[in-house]
Amino acid sequence: MIYAINENLDKIEATPGLRAFCPSCKNEVISKCGDIKIWHWAHLSVDSFCDHTGETEWHIKWKSYFDKSYIEVPVIKNGLTKIADIKEKSGLVIEFQNSPITTHEIRLRETHYENMIWVFNCTEQYDKDMIRLDFKNRTFFWYRPKESIFYCAAPIFLHLQNDLLIKIIWFNLGNGHCRGDFIEYDVENFLWEYSSLIYSKIISTT
Repeated sequence: MIYAINENLDKIEATPGLRAFCPSCKNEVISKCGDIKIWHWAHLSVDSFCDHTGETEWHIKWKSYFDKSYIEVPVIKNGLTKIADIKEKSGLVIEFQNSPITTHEIRLRETHYENMIWVFNCTEQYDKDMIRLDFKNRTFFWYRPKESIFYCAAPIFLHLQNDLLIKIIWFNLGNGHCRGDFIEYDVENFLWEYSSLIYSKIISTT
């Protein structure tokens, strides 16, 4: 996570030596402030059960493109608190998903957040040529897809490689494969459409 809370419940960035807590589970976290990766917080216990446990550098870098006010925002509904990766001032929630996710968790988040979009990390599948794009006809073929993704009711984006994303606009799930149509995005265009901040340079993710 990029932000934790201190004893006064203030939202704070990772800084060496600071004591802080997870805003979701309230367990203590430690700062990770190296020379290569983006500075962030991590749970002291690897066994901690929390929405923020086990976040990857992919998550953290995506979050870093957004304004501090909209990163890791608590959303309370029916007494349940979930931390949205991004909740823009428009109310739109953006969830960045790297690990496998169940259809139950998909329904839970979509019901909780209501107005949201998904960005799934599919760089490994794309690198292995399991996802193939026909840019001329804007169609895709996905061998052995993550089938739970296709139970999403909210819009689906796949992050495929560095500066390449696609938005799925139609699909047909077959036996061990999926075909469909897509709209191509680069990261900057995605941010122009969904972020409150204005970027004047091309941004790439790794």
